[in-house]
Amino acid sequence: MPFLNWATKDIYLLIYSLVLIGNYISSLREYKKNKTILQEMDEAELQFELDSIPKWKLFILRIVGAIIFKWLFFIVAVSLTANATLLILSLILIVLRLYVMYHTLSELKKTKFDLYVLIGETSYTLIFSLYYFGVVLK
Repeated sequence: MPFLNWATKDIYLLIYSLVLIGNYISSLREYKKNKTILQEMDEAELQFELDSIPKWKLFILRIVGAIIFKWLFFIVAVSLTANATLLILSLILIVLRLYVMYHTLSELKKTKFDLYVLIGETSYTLIFSLYYFGVVLK
């Protein structure tokens, strides 16, 4: 189906997926730099950064941000396709992101688990977008 015949929801989904993919790619590009900065900070600086915002507010902000920028796309993908595999992958990525958000910066600076979750989310968004706009709307 040509682009001009797409429904409005499909155009909005295309814009949203392009914004998400751009965000993921920029996050992947900046990961090494951010990890280096995090490694250079000592525990006192990390604790000061955490103490400036109450822990429950920080967690709520992280959850709201994750819902808007990550999980909403997963929900839309599952609702458009009604595919059980996408539902399982979406739930796995949501649980993994919650696991990463639960940890403090001092714990995250010792591991690359957050990078693997980010790669998984990027791959999910990219592959679904290619599938939906390349196969379903063809």
